[in-house]
Formats: sequence, structure tokens, C-alpha cells
Amino acid sequence: MSVASDTGRSNTRERALGPETEYRFELDSGTSLAIRVLKGHAEVFGAELADGKYYLFGHECKAAIFTWQGCTIEMRTPSTEYVSDETPMNAYANVHLALQKMRVRALSTHRGSPLPSGPEQDVDPEPPRVLVLGPENSGKTTVCKILTNYAVRAGQGWSPMYVNTNPSEGGWTVPGTAAWYGHPEIKRNPLLMDRLIRIMDENVTERLEGDSDGRASGVIVDTPSSFASSPSSTSTPDHRRTLIRACVDAFRSKPYSIPEILLQDDCSL
Repeated sequence: MSVASDTGRSNTRERALGPETEYRFELDSGTSLAIRVLKGHAEVFGAELADGKYYLFGHECKAAIFTWQGCTIEMRTPSTEYVSDETPMNAYANVHLALQKMRVRALSTHRGSPLPSGPEQDVDPEPPRVLVLGPENSGKTTVCKILTNYAVRAGQGWSPMYVNTNPSEGGWTVPGTAAWYGHPEIKRNPLLMDRLIRIMDENVTERLEGDSDGRASGVIVDTPSSFASSPSSTSTPDHRRTLIRACVDAFRSKPYSIPEILLQDDCSL
């Protein structure tokens, strides 16, 4: 997604979205889509869209423009589009609120401040470290982007570390990490993948050393679909378990599957 200064008004149209709905679109190869918010507030992957600015999507993008309170957007006609009022955003928001509580408690402990009262009073004030698992096209990366953006948008100075362990994706991560693996499938060399995961943890630990706000912000770990057990998975159960355990041990994270996240109906994890 990029911001375009001017796209012209030919072949554009407006669409009004109701509260808690999203405009979903898919682009064919070689096509692009420009969208801007005319009225209200909207977001994509948890990142708020500025009013009046055109945002350009391309490269066979699949995305959704979500609004909590309703908005009006202007766009060119994409390859495939529809509006849905059945979205998982409430579940994602509940997870975000639960992670926020963990951040506040972790930072309060570091600063020697009293812990906020509540049922978590006796729980160790650890920062959130979340490992997201799920089969292909289940929305793992979308969840990670939304949780990262919501933390940044909270206005409290949070800067969570987003870690992408998927060797087939280079976006939204530090260049030269899992991409060094050299293969799209983890079964090709699970020992190398294990080593790269632990190297990434060393880099994350070094980055957060001396940064109390960064440590309290936590770590969100995205994973390849081959980590999850599914009919389409080409990895053996042993490989999957070994690499999931490597992630849990390295990043000291708690694994959550996409169905578990979608079942969150309160602010506890």
C-alpha cells in the first residue's frame, strides 16, 4: 500500500460503509486500486487511513477497509469486491485490549509503580509475547499487522516487535532474517530454520536490551502455514513440533491459533 498524491476522478465512485463493516477487495495481476476516505474513519490492517489521501493498492493485493463507526470511501472499481458485516474485528480488539493490560503491568513493574488492580493482580507481569499459528489463508499475517498497528495507535508510546518467521514473505520484517532460509518450504532444511529462529531471537533480545518501553510493548510472532497441522501442509508433524517449540523457546511466546483468537469474547488471554 502506498499513498498517491492524485489519481484523477475518472472511473471513480463512492461507497458508504455502515458501522463495524468492511469493504473487501481482490486485485488481478497488473491492476491497481486507489482508495481515499471522504467522511468518517477507516483502517486497513489496523492502520488508520488519513482523510482525503489516496492510497494505492496493487500486486494482486487482497485487503479490507474496515470502519468502526461508519465512513464514506471513494475508489476505482477493483477486480473483485464486496461489503461484509461479518468481521472478526471485535475478537481482534479484545485480544488487543488483553495485550494492552499486559503491557501496562509489565511497564509498571519495571518502573516500580503499583500494579493496576484487577483479577490479574497475582499474575506475573510479563510483557505480551504472542505466537500466531494457522493454516494457509487463515489470516495470521492480518492478525499480526492489526495487533501491531493497534498497539502503535494507542498513543502510549508502545513499539511492539513484529517478527515474521515465514521464509516466503519478506514484507513487514527486518531484511535478511527468515529470508536467508532460501526455500519456501521449511521441510527442505528444518535444522537451518531452527537456527535462523534462534538468531532472530538473539537480534530481538539485543534490540530490546536497555529499552524498557520496547520490552514492555512485547513481541508478536508470525509463522508460515507449514507450522500448522492441515491437510495441505507438506511438513511432517515432527518438523512442525520442533519448529513451533523453537519459536516458543526462543521468543518465550505463548502460541495462539487463529480459531482461538476468534473465540476471544472478553479481555483475557
